[in-house]
Amino acid sequence: MAGALPASPRLLEQSLRESVTREHRGPVPVRIVRIQGRRAIVEVPHWAAAAARRAWNPAPDRRPTDALGIGTVRTYGTLLKAKAWLMDRSHP
Repeated sequence: MAGALPASPRLLEQSLRESVTREHRGPVPVRIVRIQGRRAIVEVPHWAAAAARRAWNPAPDRRPTDALGIGTVRTYGTLLKAKAWLMDRSHP
């Protein structure tokens, strides 16, 4: 994910968990794996990936305040590939 991330990883994780839980209509475990600058690796179960994308990406029918000001950029099945993306400085 990328965007204007809050200063506190704990606050970010809590906000992400609340928004995806609302979208999924049930509890979803969310874990911040790593943050670097304006990008972060966030772990969610595969069964909640679609709900996470809906919750974290602004949709045309939502007000800007409905979104967290962040968005998913990539989806990876392995942590190794996600960490390589995070370290790639060619993307903002």
